[in-house]
Amino acid sequence: MKKVLLAGLASLMVSGGMLWAAQENWIQRESRLAKEQEQNKVIRPEVLKAVLDEEETSYSLVRALGHARDPYAVDSNGKTIFMIAAQKNQKPLTLKRLVNEYGEFIDLDLNGQDNLGRTALHFVFENPKASDQTKIEMAKFLMKKGASPLIMVKEEQHSTPLDAIKQLAKKKKEYQELLDWMVQNGYLQKEQAPGGPKI
Repeated sequence: MKKVLLAGLASLMVSGGMLWAAQENWIQRESRLAKEQEQNKVIRPEVLKAVLDEEETSYSLVRALGHARDPYAVDSNGKTIFMIAAQKNQKPLTLKRLVNEYGEFIDLDLNGQDNLGRTALHFVFENPKASDQTKIEMAKFLMKKGASPLIMVKEEQHSTPLDAIKQLAKKKKEYQELLDWMVQNGYLQKEQAPGGPKI
């Protein structure tokens, strides 16, 4: 009887030890996963380099994006890789590759805002390197993929991408043509275009 009790007690101790070890492993695993998730929310240097290097081949860019994991990772200003590509690249190719690559796997939200409330579409018009033709091409592409021209920068009135296009349209006919395209394709109501009531 004593032997049976001792064997049962030993068995309980082993089971308890295994349970404690399993719980310890689970806690360590959860902690590791939380750290990885936090790291994935920050744009990795190799991804940023690939986004900014406009001579990157498709293969190199896609390989670098494999390290990105989270397309909504941000830099210290809250900018995603889509915003950075829209703001810094001379050509639309990198932005298109990024959106198309990620768009194959998830439904992208291109209306995310940085710390100041700017979206990728805002950054298209703040890009000092891009030609007017490139800005228009990027803007059309982003709108086709779901970017809204009506998102306002935080605490600033008349600071939407549409406002930027209207200002540019006063000086350059290409932007007036962009406004016409937006109306024709349903991205803008006629009354929102210049000459119509203010939004």
